Amino acid sequence: MTVDWRAGQATVSRDGADEQALRAALAGMRYRLEEIRQPDRGAAGAERDAYEYDLAIVGSGGGAFAAAIAARQRDLRVVMVEHDTVGGTCVNVGCIPSKALLAVAEARHRAGQRRFPGIATRADGVDFGALIDGKRQIVEGLRREKYLDLADEYGFEIVGGSARFLEGPLLDVDGRRLHAAHYLIATGADPYVPDIPGLADSGYLTSTTAMELDALPQSLLVIGGGYVAMEQAQLFAHLGTDVTILVRSALCARASRGTRDQRSDP
Repeated sequence: MTVDWRAGQATVSRDGADEQALRAALAGMRYRLEEIRQPDRGAAGAERDAYEYDLAIVGSGGGAFAAAIAARQRDLRVVMVEHDTVGGTCVNVGCIPSKALLAVAEARHRAGQRRFPGIATRADGVDFGALIDGKRQIVEGLRREKYLDLADEYGFEIVGGSARFLEGPLLDVDGRRLHAAHYLIATGADPYVPDIPGLADSGYLTSTTAMELDALPQSLLVIGGGYVAMEQAQLFAHLGTDVTILVRSALCARASRGTRDQRSDP
């Protein structure tokens, strides 16, 4: 028997039992007999046997896991390939770490503001290495809970290594051959690095590497005015870094100045 508690259904081999016996076995339970299928090992079955997997996915982020889970709910054979860290952007270098550090930075920022008479608070120095270690613990725990454990729960394999297509088509993953009926590319993207003379030699940071620093920088120049740029700027400014933002759009610059002028705590 295979039980999928998320879908609320179970599949069981009848092993010769007739329909009446099956209904009697389910009496008093929360399951009901929905349909009986006869196995079809015709052309479709033979075609499936020609492949090791029904779906091979290159990448292991949110989109890759959504596809893998949907395929497993249809009883398809799934394998996932990841050359680096399982989990993709959100849990590893995006939403989870940035929001964790933003919360810490906000707490320090508010502690440094004398908002109420009669109550004195202060914002002392920052042990940035300890903050990063705490962020890593959060990320590692959620990566295990929301990704790796789900792969075990839904029953699909994650293969570590770099994938490349060979004639067939099939995948070569560091010497291991994976032959699937269908392939899904879900590799995500890297931060865009603008073509600025001298930037490559400057030791620049991205939103990923900035949240892996061992020490808090004294100053930071943020290029761009999107939500990732604003998050990074706010995070480091609230921790005590002198932050400057460069934007191309004059409208964005005016909006930033207007927001700053209207609030007592930039």
